[in-house]
Amino acid sequence: MRFGCRLPTSGDLPTTLGVGPMARAAEAAGARSLWVGDHIVWVRDYASPYPYAPDGRPPRLQPETPFFESMTALAWIAAHTTEATVGAAVLVLPQRDPVLLAKTAATLDALSGGRVALGVGAGWLREELEALGWDWPSRGRRMEEAIRLMRDCWTGAPAPFDGDHFRLPAGVMCYPTPVRPGGVPVLVGGMSDVAIARAGRVGDGWLALANLAALDLDGLAHRAARARAAERPAGAPPLRTVLRLVGDLEPTPAQLDVLRAVRDLGFDEVIAEVAWPGIDAAQRSIAAVAAALG
Repeated sequence: MRFGCRLPTSGDLPTTLGVGPMARAAEAAGARSLWVGDHIVWVRDYASPYPYAPDGRPPRLQPETPFFESMTALAWIAAHTTEATVGAAVLVLPQRDPVLLAKTAATLDALSGGRVALGVGAGWLREELEALGWDWPSRGRRMEEAIRLMRDCWTGAPAPFDGDHFRLPAGVMCYPTPVRPGGVPVLVGGMSDVAIARAGRVGDGWLALANLAALDLDGLAHRAARARAAERPAGAPPLRTVLRLVGDLEPTPAQLDVLRAVRDLGFDEVIAEVAWPGIDAAQRSIAAVAAALG
């Protein structure tokens, strides 16, 4: 099972430790993929519950917390590493323009030698999405349409696109194209039946999210089985399954035992977070996790 590391791109660490040094250290310690989160804006007063924390609030985030833009951060990470996949886990796709995102992702993929992956989700913070001028109830349908449009753009010469939410006229060119013939891999995030079915229809993979401190292994196993059985387009390869764990790994022996149990569920990759009291300490933690999952 591959092991990936989610790097902190919010708060003080991106500037005090540096995103580049953290990325280099994580790759050197054995992380085969490096991931970032995503928010474009924050809203001071919000009621939307964060679904992956017991108190409904994302850890360590306040409205004034600096949150670095995701694709820019990924470009910086790619420039400071040589082999690791770089990706978003997850990008809130319904609040981004899909043509611009397709162009940005293809550019980064070309510059990095084909190392980009996009985890995308419908989003949980309604107030953010509405502040940016997007409709909340249609976000799932808009996301699915956006994925199809991005895939068209990654051919370099997309056909005319006339969807319910997005349109593209004939004769549009969109180069460079991604390095891999199928385009940038898209992992559809979410734990609902709707999200898993959407991953089967339009994704290359399903990206599950779970709180490390309250893992339901039986529930994860059930969801993973549903993802592997999800209906796929004709000729599409099996759906890749990736799990992002929310919450810092220290890692303790008990946490490493939990990770080994996760490995036994058959996920293709797990993305974990570690605490960053310093570069050396975090690197030791990442090496310990990589060894436990190897």
